[in-house]
Amino acid sequence: MWLLSSAFEENQTIDRRFTADGLDESPPLTIHDVPKAAKSLVLCMSDPDAPRGTWIHWVRVDIPPTTTKLAAAQPRTVFPGDGSCQLRNDFGWVGYGGPAPPRGQTHRYEFKLVALDRVLNVDPKVSCQAVSQLMTGCILATATLTAIYGRV
Repeated sequence: MWLLSSAFEENQTIDRRFTADGLDESPPLTIHDVPKAAKSLVLCMSDPDAPRGTWIHWVRVDIPPTTTKLAAAQPRTVFPGDGSCQLRNDFGWVGYGGPAPPRGQTHRYEFKLVALDRVLNVDPKVSCQAVSQLMTGCILATATLTAIYGRV
């Protein structure tokens, strides 16, 4: 399984449009080669370089495994309309929150896609940590796409 974006290439700078300095919209993502046995997908975007530890920018669970694209500017709603559920990020709101590193720093932003052998059916108020625990033992495949963004 693999994940691509037209907004950036692996380990390259993400387009400013998709950052807190731009429109703060989610970037377009393309999903390939999901295992046939997958029942759902989970997408998590995080900043492992954040000063206080990994910062969660976006968590979306129960994405249908037939999904091949997530268009740019996904709605910031709990239920975006495809059967999936978006959780609160570390900014405190539901949906995507773009890169916003401290001035003078460049951070990595990891988009991690996980194929599961089940649908999680989580309460939208659960934490990302709880989702990680629920995924234990049911992961079929993972794909990671990393963007870079820095502020001067």
